[in-house]
Amino acid sequence: MIPVYKKTASTSRVAMGKPAVKKPVTPKPPSPTTAIDIEKYRTNNTQLTDLKKQYGLDYSRNFAQQQAQAMADAKRTGLNTQMKQVNENVNGANDALSRNNFQQYMNQAQSQVGAGINGGMQADQNMRLAMSRQAAMGNIYRDAATQKSNISANMANVGKEQVAEENRIYNERLQEAFQNAMADTQARRSENMNLLGAAQQQRSQNINMDQWQKQFAEQQKNTKWSQDFSQKNTAFDQKMALDQFNEQKKNVSWDQSFQQTQYADNKQWREFQYNNMSASEKAQLEWAKQQYGEDAAWRDYELKYNGELMKGQYQAELDAYSGSALDFLP
Repeated sequence: MIPVYKKTASTSRVAMGKPAVKKPVTPKPPSPTTAIDIEKYRTNNTQLTDLKKQYGLDYSRNFAQQQAQAMADAKRTGLNTQMKQVNENVNGANDALSRNNFQQYMNQAQSQVGAGINGGMQADQNMRLAMSRQAAMGNIYRDAATQKSNISANMANVGKEQVAEENRIYNERLQEAFQNAMADTQARRSENMNLLGAAQQQRSQNINMDQWQKQFAEQQKNTKWSQDFSQKNTAFDQKMALDQFNEQKKNVSWDQSFQQTQYADNKQWREFQYNNMSASEKAQLEWAKQQYGEDAAWRDYELKYNGELMKGQYQAELDAYSGSALDFLP
């Protein structure tokens, strides 16, 4: 007989070339009483890269270079503006002197014509006027040259100042970065310590709750055992009590039956004895009934009656013994 294999989902997938789908394994959650991993709450020191990543603070050399470069460019721009202003002042002074000198020349020419001054004196006056202008321009050029020299010297020092400013900015920001890193490290360490304390407190509460649950379960177990034991003992006690009650009932019934039988026998015996009494015995019995009651009177009579029977029995045995003892005599 050829075996027939049942087609399943896994065999059909393999036959079709598809791998069997594995169910995702759900990780088991940790026990609430598991020891706390302190490494999770360890605080690493804050680095410069952390400050830049978290807060956007750049404490690199490149940032200091950019700041120093911006300050140097601003200073150069200012010096160039001053240089330009000096040139403009020179040009303005030159233009003002030229206009002033031209006006003086025109006034001087009119005066010369009116005074009838000859050509030699005119030339001399004109020469003096021109020399006065040149002297004024010389002072302006001299001051301008001094200003340009100072500006050029300052311009030359901008590069050195830029390097110094770069180092100053970089060192100051390094100090600031160190303080910020320490503050951030301390803040995160404090936060981690608080989280660790909370986790430890929660674990302590979980341990207490777990112990309480176990103790409660044990108490429940003991209580159930005690209840079962008590129920068994109660059932046993009830059975014993019922057996004792039945036994007592049985004994009471037997006693009642015995007493009834005995009472019937006593009644018959008393009737028999009373019928066979003499008149004096009946009188004594009636007297005893009046003095002590009927039962006491009959018990007293029965005691005396039994005593007489025993006395008669003893006497008969004595007579029999005495007669047999003389049989050996001739």
